[in-house]
Amino acid sequence: MFNYNFPTAVRLTLLFFSGIFVIMTSSYLRTYEAPLIRTRGTEDEVPGKYRVRLRAGHSVEQHSAATGYNVAEHLYFTIGRPTYTEWVVYGVKDVTPEMLAALRKYKGVISVYPDYAWVPPVQAIIETWKEEGPSAVYGKTLLHDSSDYDPSSPPEPPTYRLSSPAEPASYDPSPPPHP
Repeated sequence: MFNYNFPTAVRLTLLFFSGIFVIMTSSYLRTYEAPLIRTRGTEDEVPGKYRVRLRAGHSVEQHSAATGYNVAEHLYFTIGRPTYTEWVVYGVKDVTPEMLAALRKYKGVISVYPDYAWVPPVQAIIETWKEEGPSAVYGKTLLHDSSDYDPSSPPEPPTYRLSSPAEPASYDPSPPPHP
């Protein structure tokens, strides 16, 4: 009825299933490493500071347990909640190259970003303002260009009222006072 070579069919079937087996096991045998995404040049990077983006359902505690490093000691901010519908981004500082490699090998990490020096330190901004005037720092900070600004007596910082969980937050629609 069928005219085919039986040993060839058996060999092709075995080859097919062995290929499937290799494909399935190779994904488990490969070591995972999350990408280190650089959006700017390396000269602007802050050494040892990184932002780590975790997959939904993963937490900083799980990441600490899996990597063998106490991430909480190096944590400086967290965004998001460890639920199954959201991702979590957290920042770590004082990271060694060995710790960075361990953080990237955790399968719950989507990506790692280096922190960049986006703006100069506040003290440097104030010194530049005093020496060169407001136009020298315009566009680099949120400081406004005001001719009546006196650097020797900076304005008071705004105060914010934090509400307790039992008390609803208050909202004042009026604009904040001008410094």
